[in-house]
Amino acid sequence: MKEESFIDFFDTSPFSPSGRYLALFRMPDETDLPKLGDKGEIVIVDLKEGIEKIVAESYGFEHQLGANINWGENDDLVIYNDVDLETWEYFGVKLNWRTGEKTRLEIGVYHVSEDGLEACTGNPSCKWRTQSGYGLIIPEELTKTVSILSQDEGLFVTDTRTGKARLLLSMKEIFQTCFSKEYIEEYKDGECYLFHSKYSPSGNKIMFSTR
Repeated sequence: MKEESFIDFFDTSPFSPSGRYLALFRMPDETDLPKLGDKGEIVIVDLKEGIEKIVAESYGFEHQLGANINWGENDDLVIYNDVDLETWEYFGVKLNWRTGEKTRLEIGVYHVSEDGLEACTGNPSCKWRTQSGYGLIIPEELTKTVSILSQDEGLFVTDTRTGKARLLLSMKEIFQTCFSKEYIEEYKDGECYLFHSKYSPSGNKIMFSTR
């Protein structure tokens, strides 16, 4: 393997459900931060045969987590982020790396449930506003500034079978649930972003952080 290939976050297993395959992300340059329009590669390694294969390219990545590669329901399926360079639309991809069949997932992916049937994320295009490295890159003028009272940004959940996403919790709902009216009034003009989001092992809970 080339030395610039790496895995996702420490709690997202790079090993396929059976343990035979390894999913890696390859940066275009290991000595420099990724730039707008840079292309990375999704790499699958057969640990039994000792063979690696580039199965896809992605323009939806940053330097900490790559394209947020997760395994799907079985050894054939990987899920990751991408960007259309013509429209700058960002989205997730569920790829059958054996056949090349793709399902487009609305919004994108940060973490996939243990059964591979759901993906959760905040808006991946504006995570850089609080810390770079964890989302993807589109032109700065196209990224949102998210208010603590936003009703259309927050925690999204996507059905990986259909590709359809829904807003599970808006930022407004999160703040109204977690903070006092006085606190919200004081910071009503402030920004806040849904950052980390992770499924529990059972898949019936999601832990997330805001910044």
